[in-house]
Amino acid sequence: MSQPESRVFKAPLSSSIQLRYGSAWSEIYGVSGGRAQEFILQPDEYIIGLVGSHRVYLRYLVVYTNLGRWAPFGQESGRSFVVYPSEPGKVLTGVFGQTQLLGITGIGFKWDYPLAASGVSTPPSTTQNTEVTG
Repeated sequence: MSQPESRVFKAPLSSSIQLRYGSAWSEIYGVSGGRAQEFILQPDEYIIGLVGSHRVYLRYLVVYTNLGRWAPFGQESGRSFVVYPSEPGKVLTGVFGQTQLLGITGIGFKWDYPLAASGVSTPPSTTQNTEVTG
């Protein structure tokens, strides 16, 4: 399984998210429409942390990578949150959540060790989930 890349669609009061694993895009979660903002990961680049804010809906999300890059999506307002893996070396491997009519009302993040390059071993898989709800 490839590491996720993201495409976030942001409109004034609503948002949605779409992820790409390899060459396949997921469905759009949340409210479709709005202006798309993309953040494409480079080879061997992984998401290692996120910062965001929410009120009833997700309003703002900043993605941070192991290569020192970051990308902001949306407008910061509401209650802030910070999400990162509990163990060094883990990276974002999945996203889950819930939506309602006007946007994303809850979002969670799945953390695990990145897929190994050929001939390189990684620690045994122990997934961790982190959830933020409005």
